[in-house]
Amino acid sequence: MLNTTIKLTHVTPVPGYMSREDALSRLHDAENHIKSDPNLTHWNPRTPQVPPTVPEDVDAIATTESYTVIDTVPTHLPKALPKGMLEKKSVSEYEFTFTTDGSFVRIHCPLNVLMETRWRIRNASGGGLELEEKVNAHCYRFLAPLVKGELEKNWKEVHQKILIRKG
Repeated sequence: MLNTTIKLTHVTPVPGYMSREDALSRLHDAENHIKSDPNLTHWNPRTPQVPPTVPEDVDAIATTESYTVIDTVPTHLPKALPKGMLEKKSVSEYEFTFTTDGSFVRIHCPLNVLMETRWRIRNASGGGLELEEKVNAHCYRFLAPLVKGELEKNWKEVHQKILIRKG
């Protein structure tokens, strides 16, 4: 079996001053979400030739928004090399489908990596609200440690940037 699926769940408390509607407005802002990517270089809205589909259990409240996103990603080469040689441009296709409790985001990445993430605002067990991210990343087995490492490395920063929208 050459392929595998990585399943991760990350949860962040929503600041106490933020209402459910405020938190949801951040999840319903695709550009805010894209800008939360620490490796972001550039993005553009796009019109796909074939309309994106979503899983049957995703109840969309709006038309799916699609974007082309360019990231600068580390190549994990020896650190003795100049910085420019340690980075590579990566082009991915993002699809954002908004739901009543958050969003469903599908990302088509290079090397046949597919990430499907459910973002939602939920009630916290001790009161207040939480931002929950449930990731299913599908990739070649040999890429799994790298994909998982990148997802684990940046999730806290991404959550904070999504919740604290600039501007």
